[in-house]
Amino acid sequence: MPKKPALLLAFALLTVLSGGLGLLAGNWVFAPPPLPVLAHATGLFGQERPLPEFQLKDHLGQDFNRGRLQGHWSLLYFGYTHCPDVCPTTLLALSQMLPLLHGETSPQVVFVSIDPERDTPEVLSKYTPYFHPSFLGVSGDATELKRLTTAIGVLAMKVPDPKGGDNYLMDHSNVVVLIDPEGRFAGVFPPPHDGEDMANDLQAIIGYYRG
Repeated sequence: MPKKPALLLAFALLTVLSGGLGLLAGNWVFAPPPLPVLAHATGLFGQERPLPEFQLKDHLGQDFNRGRLQGHWSLLYFGYTHCPDVCPTTLLALSQMLPLLHGETSPQVVFVSIDPERDTPEVLSKYTPYFHPSFLGVSGDATELKRLTTAIGVLAMKVPDPKGGDNYLMDHSNVVVLIDPEGRFAGVFPPPHDGEDMANDLQAIIGYYRG
């Protein structure tokens, strides 16, 4: 006489085992790739933040808005042309980063001036390309700038000239902000800024998103 209970038990165990293996295989297939090890940057993997609408002007006189940040990776650096130290140093590091990207599509590098009183498109057109011909210089109305800096968490504050003149300084965050191809805040490169470290971290982040 067939041992039906034993056969049923074996079938049940086989079904459970098959289901478990299928679940493990599914998790293996659909699991996200491991987060990259970054030397210095911080990625917002899975916590990217969309940017608000804003209207600025680039150094060529063209409108610069959220749409200009979509379809490609972008690096934004907020500073001003009269900056005596960290701004030129950071822009130099960004220019040194570009040729180290090993075939990756070069990101759009945007220098956003937080000093619209002095940094007109004409001033930016002479300053920004000095560091790299592909760099964009952007500025505009203080309200529009505030909308963008607040969304990203960049601080900018005017320090009045003690003599009451135009020789004032601007205190600002010394970070490079990463924007993904969907126009979202996706990461940050804190100081000190080194071209090689930035290139390596950027490639690791882009590689993660490409799967």
